[in-house]
Amino acid sequence: MNVGDKIKTFEVKKIVDGYAVTYDAQGRKTRYVAQYLLLLSDDGQERILRADKKSLNDSEKFLPTFGHKSKFKTWNMLANTSDKI
Repeated sequence: MNVGDKIKTFEVKKIVDGYAVTYDAQGRKTRYVAQYLLLLSDDGQERILRADKKSLNDSEKFLPTFGHKSKFKTWNMLANTSDKI
């Protein structure tokens, strides 16, 4: 994917680096740097999609404090890569 490409109604506005997390069998967390696509739709919705994913359903999600339904993360929720791993 490149800047300007479209995924349905979303357009890739920027490609940035951010942290991704994996867990091993013992539950230990490993953080690594991955590329993310910052997507913007025609009606102003923002989503974050890892560059190795292709579907909008794979966009990054979070669980709000109150409620059980997950929501899509917006651009300002992306991990900052200036922190040390």
